[in-house]
Amino acid sequence: MQCPACGSHYTQAVSLAYTQSIRTGYNGTQSISEFGRELEPPAAESEVLIPLGLAAIMFVATFVFFPTEASWIGTEWVQRFLNSTWARVTISALAALLVLVWSSGSAMAHNTTDHANEMDEWERSVVCRRCGEQFLR
Repeated sequence: MQCPACGSHYTQAVSLAYTQSIRTGYNGTQSISEFGRELEPPAAESEVLIPLGLAAIMFVATFVFFPTEASWIGTEWVQRFLNSTWARVTISALAALLVLVWSSGSAMAHNTTDHANEMDEWERSVVCRRCGEQFLR
């Protein structure tokens, strides 16, 4: 293949160039060249850590702020209910669960569609070893 930028025929598949840029030391540690860092495959979204973090933030925020924000509800028994610890924990846990399910589903959907397409494009990409231009086959 010929590079569209410089006309060189010194081209290589991005996946192969990336693999060749990784070096393993005698003690098992791996290092990657700066050129290899530019060729890294697209990363998938975390299906666990980010959703768990968002759920924890939602739990704390709901537990702390919901009774204050719900003060517009005029009836006294609703106010007493919302100020009880049991109700705050229940509402906070449900809100956190909702956020956890939504964000996990969103990450899984991204990984099965968008990330799969990004990986296909990465695997079809070619890099010029002379000028560093990346292009599709």
